[in-house]
Amino acid sequence: MKKILPVLFICILAMIFTACGNDEIKIDGYEWQLRTAANINDEGLVVAVGEKSEAYPDAKIVDVVLTAENGELTIEDKTNNETYKGAYEEMYVTENSDDYKIIIEGKEGYATVAYTTYEDGSKKLTLPITLDGYDLYFYVNNQKN
Repeated sequence: MKKILPVLFICILAMIFTACGNDEIKIDGYEWQLRTAANINDEGLVVAVGEKSEAYPDAKIVDVVLTAENGELTIEDKTNNETYKGAYEEMYVTENSDDYKIIIEGKEGYATVAYTTYEDGSKKLTLPITLDGYDLYFYVNNQKN
């Protein structure tokens, strides 16, 4: 019994710290800017980008912003003056990521908030979303207060 208690205590602490996560890594509290939108059904063809890109010369340039707060999210396509409403629910939290189930305009998908590390060593908070045959990749544009 004396050997089981320390192991049990360590397991409980590990679960508590894992559940706490990182307060920076969350979907709400930020303004997310679309970087790329890829059509999964068309072999991942990038169909839209947030800014001109040599890597995707045929992609449409769009201005799309996502915001989320208190379980509700909004995607604003400023290029076409369209707004899409939805909801999100936290599914799984770790120290390095936060996973969500999302529903936008009746379509169900999944999202993950995590830091992406680039070749130059820099890190940026990113939000990839898979929804209705598309992979949407957002990055933090502004932190909302």
